[in-house]
Amino acid sequence: WARRLLLQEEFDRGVPMPDGVSRPTHRRVEPACLPKSLSQAFVCNVTAQNVPRPGGYFDVVSCANVLDRVDNPEALVNDLMYLVRPGGLLVISSPLHFDENYTSRGRWISDVREVLEPACWNIDNRQVDVRYELWQNRRRIISYLSQVVGAVKKPALPAF
Repeated sequence: WARRLLLQEEFDRGVPMPDGVSRPTHRRVEPACLPKSLSQAFVCNVTAQNVPRPGGYFDVVSCANVLDRVDNPEALVNDLMYLVRPGGLLVISSPLHFDENYTSRGRWISDVREVLEPACWNIDNRQVDVRYELWQNRRRIISYLSQVVGAVKKPALPAF
């Protein structure tokens, strides 16, 4: 979908929308609502653990509303932290609406900041919540708040 939207590859303008666990529904998007195309983009369909770049490569890494839908949220955050360069920004948002179909109860967290090591990150302690409303089907709108946390990676301590 990133290739289709960012590079404007041919497609029927049907964009997946959240619906049931097993399959998304699609919503038709008018051409005027599509983002401006880029001349080039490198898009990889890989897990955070397998991004084809070295650690500390990215200035900004974001993870939007995924943390509560993976088996091990802390491992995902560790993989994301590895990718950020010192002085770079990590932005994580999540409604923290965990479900045992995705994440075992012992791995649930109640605050994104729990999984960011303060010795390595300057964490913005302002509480920011972003409201999302999704039209799930004809008569049902789902509304939730996602906690949004921004953290700047501290420079590595010199080895002695």
